[in-house]
Amino acid sequence: MFTTDAIIDSVQNGKKTFVKTFVQNETVAEAMNDFVDQQTSYTKKAIAATTDMLTVVSSETVKAIRSEEHTS
Repeated sequence: MFTTDAIIDSVQNGKKTFVKTFVQNETVAEAMNDFVDQQTSYTKKAIAATTDMLTVVSSETVKAIRSEEHTS
């Protein structure tokens, strides 16, 4: 099974390969690679925050359902 980090890294490495292959100006390539690095960091943090939020929501939903079952 793929982890989200592995998928993100795969996509972002593809972008870096594109830059390495097609961007001849080193200054521009460096700026583009920095941008890709920032995208990678943001995306991984966003996915982690979303996963954490969904874990809490799921847990609280299960608690509420179990609580409702005991009071019925």
